[in-house]
Amino acid sequence: MDHVKLTSDKPNPRVCGGCTACCTVYPVAALNKKAGVTCQHVCETGCAIYSTHPQECKTYECLWRSNHLGTDEDRPDKSGVIFGSNFDQELGLILYAQEFREGSIKKLMPLIQSIARCNLVYLAYCHNKNNVVMGPMNRATQLSEFLEAKNVAFQSQ
Repeated sequence: MDHVKLTSDKPNPRVCGGCTACCTVYPVAALNKKAGVTCQHVCETGCAIYSTHPQECKTYECLWRSNHLGTDEDRPDKSGVIFGSNFDQELGLILYAQEFREGSIKKLMPLIQSIARCNLVYLAYCHNKNNVVMGPMNRATQLSEFLEAKNVAFQSQ
């Protein structure tokens, strides 16, 4: 799979097109929007307040959109899974895959497992049925402790 790399050699990121997955999956405190609820500002062309949308929205980096991960078919609204990342001082780069259409993550498991060989990956499944930490075991233990501190239920793999 040559599309597993996490750095992009493509000069321009992809465009969201009709995808508004991040506008539903993630909470936005500035808008009092809860996770799993479609933002009131989603419109036919994307975001009705795009020019003035909150900082939380501006700083979110969809790994698919930035050409860091996946193929065109892996666009979140098509795949049912959205990929993002966080950086922690102690843990380093943490990638996460958030399933928002139940059962969708199974199709992307080969991609996720390829990434997990080198990086920590936190998988969040629909309705929090299963949350899984994958990656190098020494770092997976650290991430598990980090998630426990945030009261996130998970299992290591």
